[in-house]
Amino acid sequence: MLTQFLRTQPVQACKLGAIIVVLLFATGGVFGVVPVPEVTGLFLIIVLSVGIAFVVVAERLYAGYRFIDTDTSLRKHLTNPSVVTFTRAIEAVGVALVTGRFILFIATYPDPAPTGGIIDILSIMVKLGVVVLGGSLIRTLSEYYCYRNADKV
Repeated sequence: MLTQFLRTQPVQACKLGAIIVVLLFATGGVFGVVPVPEVTGLFLIIVLSVGIAFVVVAERLYAGYRFIDTDTSLRKHLTNPSVVTFTRAIEAVGVALVTGRFILFIATYPDPAPTGGIIDILSIMVKLGVVVLGGSLIRTLSEYYCYRNADKV
């Protein structure tokens, strides 16, 4: 079933796999299960969340283009599978809020950086990254759930 999901929805399947691997790796690094420095796992969270944010923006732009290009009504487009539409909105809003919060954080950060400033930046980046990963994880799991239930009908 998982390989069929990978073939039919490769972007969602790759996002799901990457999120699970990075979160397990980062958690293992923090708790000492994986023999790597804690910072490596936290840095991977940041890098993956930035990559996923770009993918989410690209998906939304492509979906907007497809909506404009087709003749379907807005109501039919939004109520396709309502759970997936809702989780897509959660993911897109989460990415937008995280991006805005990061820009606000950088804009209001004091000019002479206080001692330990890099720790503040790393901390906020990891927290914002976890929000992006959480939203994407909810979406990919709901897509997989709907995909599995579509086969049973």
